[in-house]
Amino acid sequence: MSFLILIIVVGLGVALLVVAGMAIYERRRRIVGDAGMPKLPGQHSIAQLGLNEPARMSLNTVIMRPTKGLRFLSLGFSAFALWMIWGPIANSNSHDTLLAIGTSALISYVALFIANYEARYDDEGLTAPDWFFVERRFDWADFVGMGEDGNLLYKLYFDGKRKVHLQKYLVGMPTFLTFVEDVKALNRRT
Repeated sequence: MSFLILIIVVGLGVALLVVAGMAIYERRRRIVGDAGMPKLPGQHSIAQLGLNEPARMSLNTVIMRPTKGLRFLSLGFSAFALWMIWGPIANSNSHDTLLAIGTSALISYVALFIANYEARYDDEGLTAPDWFFVERRFDWADFVGMGEDGNLLYKLYFDGKRKVHLQKYLVGMPTFLTFVEDVKALNRRT
């Protein structure tokens, strides 16, 4: 049993080192900065599976939902994290139980948020949910610019210091990025 725990601890240590390395790389990349519009999400990620599929359409509105790969990853990581918290290797102290319940609620919320995320856009504006599932509408006439917020989100800026965080791994994202670039160019001319 102790050999199994040693393997898990070493595996988690390596995973933490990889995540820390990715965070340092991302921080350095942000300091240097990229000119122009943000690039498409990573080309070698499981989360990109389904990225180039056509987005759903409803009348003149494009509906973007998370890719199959992102849903798979979020459910897989959530299930693994919950297993680590409640599984056979979990510690059962009374203080740890409250922390485990809070962490489980947070993990479940994030998995639910990713699975139910839906952004819509048309020729007039963008509708996207905030972190509390409240849909917010942004007009393209107020669009100022766009940037990246880590490996999973884009930030779109609108007049009045309003911004929206949009998941990167949505079905139809390449078309959306082209559309946003055209909107920015159109807003510059007017």
